[in-house]
Amino acid sequence: DTTGCARAFVRCLKQIPTPVNSPSSTSTDTSAVTIGSSVGAVIISLLTAMIIVLIALKRRAVNSSKKERGLSSTSSYTPPKMNLLDKKLSVELKEQLHWQLRHKNMIISKAQIHLSSTIGQGEFGLVFKGYVDGGNLAAIKTSKALSSEREKENLLKEMSKMASFQHKNVMTLIGVCLDGEMPLIIMPFMAKGSVLEYVRYIMKENLMQETKIRTTFLGICHQITKGMKYLADCKFVHRDLAARNCM
Repeated sequence: DTTGCARAFVRCLKQIPTPVNSPSSTSTDTSAVTIGSSVGAVIISLLTAMIIVLIALKRRAVNSSKKERGLSSTSSYTPPKMNLLDKKLSVELKEQLHWQLRHKNMIISKAQIHLSSTIGQGEFGLVFKGYVDGGNLAAIKTSKALSSEREKENLLKEMSKMASFQHKNVMTLIGVCLDGEMPLIIMPFMAKGSVLEYVRYIMKENLMQETKIRTTFLGICHQITKGMKYLADCKFVHRDLAARNCM
């Protein structure tokens, strides 16, 4: 009958073998995937290495070019050898200063100078209170123990220029001592100190009324202005104008 035929047909279908992947086929596919991944990693590594090498070569070429340009621009220049322990002034600079100051009687022997106490520190070294034979109290500027040739030249230029200043609001130069290793600059001693010290003192002690303080400060500013105008007319730049440097 029909039902029996159907059942027989189903039994036949169940007996047909189902296709299964063989172990060799699976192994082959896995090997292919592994080999493909390895090759890709090697290629990426090679590309990365090539990029790094190219960047390094480019930087080296740029640095080499800069170095060659720098050498070509300074090939004729030999840096001077600077010995900071050599504090002696050059003969040329010393003779030049002597020539400029001798006729003004501003060359003072070291034997005539007497130092007493330290009162401060200037641009080039310590400042002492002292006096010169036959004169009043003086402020004596010394040079630093270790001074470069450039600092020595600046000091000599300062002395040479100050020797020509003649103004009531500009510090005068009493003289210069060139004995020994470094020069000394002799200037008038200002007993009341700097403007900075003066202002701090009167403000701390409350010695003046407010209106008096204003008038006094305006007077100080006016005197400083006149002194700076004189220096400007002399083509001289102060470079360090401050209350601590105004006496």
